[in-house]
Amino acid sequence: MEEVGDTLYDENTSELLNRLLADERSRLLYQALQHLGEQKREILTLQYYGGLSQKEIAVLLKLSPENIRVLAHRGKRELKEYMEVKGYDIL
Repeated sequence: MEEVGDTLYDENTSELLNRLLADERSRLLYQALQHLGEQKREILTLQYYGGLSQKEIAVLLKLSPENIRVLAHRGKRELKEYMEVKGYDIL
């Protein structure tokens, strides 16, 4: 019976650790997003947190879809560079 208790404890501990790691990644990503320009931050936020397509974002922001694509790409590149400089694990 103790084995079952240990298994539950291990699963709960593992779940808690996974949640803590996910929360930490979210915090680090939020922090990195704050270092982007307002427009790039808005585009990435709408795309990844708002679930909008680049075409929908283009209409909303009154920019061309190509402009949104380029700004999103540059924003992601800047996020990656920022996180690498800070020594964050980007995987």
